[in-house]
Amino acid sequence: MLSIFFIGKLNQTNATISDSLSSGVECNITFIDPAEFNTIPAIKNFRSLAICDLSTIPGNPTDSVRTIREIIADIPLLAMHRYLDMRFIQPVMEAGANGYISSTPAEKDLIEAVQKIAAGQDYIGTDSAL
Repeated sequence: MLSIFFIGKLNQTNATISDSLSSGVECNITFIDPAEFNTIPAIKNFRSLAICDLSTIPGNPTDSVRTIREIIADIPLLAMHRYLDMRFIQPVMEAGANGYISSTPAEKDLIEAVQKIAAGQDYIGTDSAL
């Protein structure tokens, strides 16, 4: 079973994403508010996967990924954002994300992304402009 922590605001979209993941992948999901991310020591003990909704984290998405990577360097990281053009995706991937999908992904893309990233592969969503 995957232990996933989801860095982002718990809103209707992210709740739907969580439900989709739970129905398609055997996992346990823990939501972490971006404002509290740096203060939770247990994060460093997670070993499966992290998902970050960059649309709900204030500031520059690339800088947010770098900050996350300073705290959890060895955990696969799936970034989500509304921008789907490679000129936005590439810097996020270079900053340390293992994958990138839309912040409103199709369930199929979401599950595929999580499975591939958990298996050690990189992933860019099919709805991204390559």
